[in-house]
Amino acid sequence: MEKEPLIQTDEESRTITFMGEINETSVSKLIWAFRTLINKDDAEDKSKKNYNRKPIHFHIDSKGGYVYEGNALLSLMVESKTPIYTYCDGFCMSMGLMLYLAGSKRYAGRFARFMYHQISTGVKGTLTSIKEDIEQTEILNKTLMKFVYERTKIPMSELEFVCDSKKDWYFSRGSAIECGIVTEE
Repeated sequence: MEKEPLIQTDEESRTITFMGEINETSVSKLIWAFRTLINKDDAEDKSKKNYNRKPIHFHIDSKGGYVYEGNALLSLMVESKTPIYTYCDGFCMSMGLMLYLAGSKRYAGRFARFMYHQISTGVKGTLTSIKEDIEQTEILNKTLMKFVYERTKIPMSELEFVCDSKKDWYFSRGSAIECGIVTEE
């Protein structure tokens, strides 16, 4: 049984900490935490000339989770006018890696680990609905592959190889720095 995700927000330090699975419950809580800070920045931006938005510090330790739910948070993060810095102290895998890559600056602890792979799905239903699910899964996979390509130094050919070979690709902090997953040392 999966543990309840840990989500803590410190508005004063503008820090959001997340440990757990990316799912509907965790994403809705995280979106609320981000919107609270971003909305305050938007209000300050309207009322003060030359308002300087301070970054939100997002600490992530996640083995991943649901892509559609994660995409909602991913959209908010990459479209935010407020800078979001991401931190991995333990692990950012699968959809957790996508959220990490949304950071405008990305930090990692000494023992941080990252993992990339093709998305997985469980489908059932009529043959027509299964075919539609497969088509949508392929579109999602390509979309996330392009996102990783745009946010790192990893060649598209390597990302395609990992997806085609159905393997999990693990990165230490050092190799993540080399390929542009981690941007700040």
